[in-house]
Amino acid sequence: AAIYGLQGQPWFLDAIVGGTPKASFVVDQEQGELNDWVPNNFTYEDTPKLVEIFGYENVTPDLGTNGQPRSSTIMHNKFIVLNQTGLWTGSANFSDNCIGAEYNANTSIYLPFPEIADLFAAEFSQMFEKHRFSVHKTALPNPNVFIFDDATKLEVFFSPQNDPVKNAVLPFIDSADETLEIGMFVLSDDRVKEHLINAAARGVKIRIILDALYASSARSYHEELRSNGIDVRVENWGGKMHMKTGIADNWKVLVGSMNWTSAGSKQNDENTIVVGNGPLARDAKQYFEVLWRTLNIAETDAPKAESSKSKNSCLDGIDNDHDGLTDASEPACKNTVH
Repeated sequence: AAIYGLQGQPWFLDAIVGGTPKASFVVDQEQGELNDWVPNNFTYEDTPKLVEIFGYENVTPDLGTNGQPRSSTIMHNKFIVLNQTGLWTGSANFSDNCIGAEYNANTSIYLPFPEIADLFAAEFSQMFEKHRFSVHKTALPNPNVFIFDDATKLEVFFSPQNDPVKNAVLPFIDSADETLEIGMFVLSDDRVKEHLINAAARGVKIRIILDALYASSARSYHEELRSNGIDVRVENWGGKMHMKTGIADNWKVLVGSMNWTSAGSKQNDENTIVVGNGPLARDAKQYFEVLWRTLNIAETDAPKAESSKSKNSCLDGIDNDHDGLTDASEPACKNTVH
């Protein structure tokens, strides 16, 4: 398993201890020294429990060339290879807000295909066994394109070796002829912006749901997208729009761990999958429609991640905008009944 970290989720640990004879992990370490497994060194404070249960030899943090944990880039994957026969991956972290409570909006996919599991196992091996991360990994040999008996086409891209924004996201946008739906936590790569504007100019109907925390930052260009005829709605939920997902023409689906950013594509350890399969695309679009209908246009100009306009965010006990203030102590929540 290559996971960003662990927060809560005893079911996950119980399932592995009870059912898997051998388990290995790669995780992100935010700060500190190698083998300093204290909660403050990790984004998710329960990550050191992996070492307590499975031992130092079975858990590897992301390392630099000096053999110490990196702080400039992150190991942002969320994938599990099971018995070399199946792969689970997507945008959901193993945390209380993501996979633990479904508070955040996420997309995950399970692929019961040994050939894809083998490819991800090889990527895992670079990090776990060879201690190669970020730009120090090597590009895996082809193929990264799989075609199945029902004509489904599946493409796999790893960051940063495959530069997935350039080689997956931009071609994905350019392939859309009629419709494009996107659910995204952070969308800040200028290349993506230009290709979206070009797609809208050629008549593609584009709908985007962005996360409120990202939209409140100076680097967000949602207003520029709107001015170019793209329907962008900023979520007003308590949880995050944490998906990194696109649906093109009811046929293609793009999923993975990577936000559409330059760092996600060129620095972090990430994975991106593009699947050409009509039933999968229709299922994904059906979920997108559910999310889309929850958003009232009048409330989505610029709702804050934690405010009275973001439903439940002032009552959930979570510092949704990471400013050190929560619920009643948050000035933007002063009009909320507690």
